[in-house]
Amino acid sequence: MTWVDPTGYPTKTQQKPTCLRIPAQSRKVFEAWIEEELTMIRNCVDSLLADSGVQNEAIDEVFLTGGSSFVPAVRRIFEDRFGSGKIQTGNEFTSVAHGLALKAAVGLTL
Repeated sequence: MTWVDPTGYPTKTQQKPTCLRIPAQSRKVFEAWIEEELTMIRNCVDSLLADSGVQNEAIDEVFLTGGSSFVPAVRRIFEDRFGSGKIQTGNEFTSVAHGLALKAAVGLTL
């Protein structure tokens, strides 16, 4: 494996910028790294449902947004609770900005 300057700028022996090479990790290893965050997401969803008194079956649709929605383990949390047919995605990055703009427009606090 070749390790290079993390900035990617050429050194005296390199003619063009290169990328830092990081060994690929398996999904299992990655999910182990983020297990604490996954547990926090599970607990948050379960707490929200319990506090609101809403049953999982009463939820018609769940819209996942943001970068975390690309993580299969995060998606599974919602699929396990609501069913895969209720999970929707789209414009994962811009929908966060649109949601924040909407909150600002109606004067809600974050």
